[in-house]
Amino acid sequence: MMQNYSQTINQSCLAIALLNISKIKITRKNEWDVLEAGLKYSKEDFAIGHIEYIARKYNKKFNYYLDNKEYEKYALRKNMSKNVKIFKEKISLNLINKLIKKSPIILQIDSYAFWKITHVSHFVIILEKTKTGYEVYDPWFGKNFYKSSKEVSTGIRSLRNLLKFWPQIIQSD
Repeated sequence: MMQNYSQTINQSCLAIALLNISKIKITRKNEWDVLEAGLKYSKEDFAIGHIEYIARKYNKKFNYYLDNKEYEKYALRKNMSKNVKIFKEKISLNLINKLIKKSPIILQIDSYAFWKITHVSHFVIILEKTKTGYEVYDPWFGKNFYKSSKEVSTGIRSLRNLLKFWPQIIQSD
């Protein structure tokens, strides 16, 4: 069960998602602490800092799936907690379907595929597979929504091909 908490900071979707899948009570202070730690950790990418902060501070374990060989090499060079396992995998609906059988996942997408407002990198939680798509928790709204398989797939492809971000999946281990 996700905490119905709407992010209060423009860039805190990943912080809220990580706190949620880690079953840590979300407060504005926790939201800020995770975001700040992530931003301070690395100028190359703040996601790795978010994961590292929660792994160390709360002794949480994560599987971190990256869709980019160069970023995988970068992540492996960081002195990360042993609580974070890194995998190089093509992010796709097949991988999502496989992983969510175990537990919800955090997925990075281009939010335009969901909301048709602006193209921006965004983290959501995929809760479960439905007949036509997925139940998704969106930290921006702090609510669950149903999104089609096509919308999720488009969000991944657009993130990769239009925004030139490498898709990522994070799962609590």
